[in-house]
Amino acid sequence: MSQNLKPPAYQTYAANILSNRNFKRLNLAARGLLHTMQMECWVNHNIPCDPSEIAMIFGLQKDDIEASLPAVMSFFAVVDGVIICPEIEDYRKYRENIRLQQKAGGKKGATIREDNKIKEKRNELMGLS
Repeated sequence: MSQNLKPPAYQTYAANILSNRNFKRLNLAARGLLHTMQMECWVNHNIPCDPSEIAMIFGLQKDDIEASLPAVMSFFAVVDGVIICPEIEDYRKYRENIRLQQKAGGKKGATIREDNKIKEKRNELMGLS
């Protein structure tokens, strides 16, 4: 099994979203755009800033993007000319930190096992077992 697979999903809590006043103020179209943009940011890390490009990527009408984009931008940030989702980037960093900790723990465990095998072998050879 490959250890380099990206997590297939990000965790989100409905109660946190539904209680967010900025979310509550969005109309249905803006809520749909918000969710679509979040999913795009999860998979591809960012979105172009140009509404025409966004419409092309999402298979939507440019007018619909232009109408809803200002309302959802409070959930995003523009960095280096692209739109990112800070919440998703924070989650991505959190997941990477867990992965690195697990990797370090695995290496430490392997070292301990190898050291124990060497000690056992030495004790066998010395007749101490």
